[in-house]
Amino acid sequence: MPDTIKTILIDDNKLHLSSLLILLQRNCPKVEICDTCRSAEEGLESIKMHKPDLVFLDIQMETPVAGFELLEQLPERAFDVIFTTQHDMHAMRAFEVYPIDFLVKPIDPKRLVKAMSIIEERQLPLVSNALLSEIKTVYQNPEVPSPQVSVPTMEGCSFVKAADIIRCQAATEKGNQTLFYLKTQKNPILCSKTLKTVEQELLKGHAFCRIHQSHLVNRLHLKNYIKDGGSPPEPAGKDKKAAGGWVITIDQAVLPVSKAGKQRLLS
Repeated sequence: MPDTIKTILIDDNKLHLSSLLILLQRNCPKVEICDTCRSAEEGLESIKMHKPDLVFLDIQMETPVAGFELLEQLPERAFDVIFTTQHDMHAMRAFEVYPIDFLVKPIDPKRLVKAMSIIEERQLPLVSNALLSEIKTVYQNPEVPSPQVSVPTMEGCSFVKAADIIRCQAATEKGNQTLFYLKTQKNPILCSKTLKTVEQELLKGHAFCRIHQSHLVNRLHLKNYIKDGGSPPEPAGKDKKAAGGWVITIDQAVLPVSKAGKQRLLS
């Protein structure tokens, strides 16, 4: 980013627009406000005229052209985007699963400064046409699980496709964290969330089944189920008993199944 960041603000709410303008003037000295716009149509013309480095874009404007459509009309975008949104669960879900910048109204000055620091360090605009298309699909179809999952780690987060996750395993020896085993890489990702949180929040709506207090498996990556009463297959590790049987995943892991897990697995 250049020393001065040419910026356009687009929001159909006059109060929100004024508030953001004041926050930027008070907290972000590198920002040069080129224009403020009350509609996507105005914003489109302003972007063409001023050629900004950054655009703050309200995604929920009640105008003939909405935020997503504005960006789609500019396929050769050379500017970065920070989306702004109300507490809309559809929008929050769409934004949180992708590595993009967004601010929730009313905007927290500290969060604004943090978002701007990320923008300043980035060399190229992040919101590609492909990424924009995925975000729009998730936003407009809230009942459809996102194909991408944000996995929180101690260092930040990793972004993976849900279909690439083979299984998740509780890592209690590491402080109630969770290991993500993927078909696309050898080493697992250590997630900073508990297995319960992973099941109920991060992977909710996807094809995962809690087969045991320590194991969550992707149904798409199961090879075999061995019913209870049989001898544990090798290598079964330290789990020599399993009330509900065993499953073998495509990475050859042999995992125990509890009684409750068996009901969930076979239902």
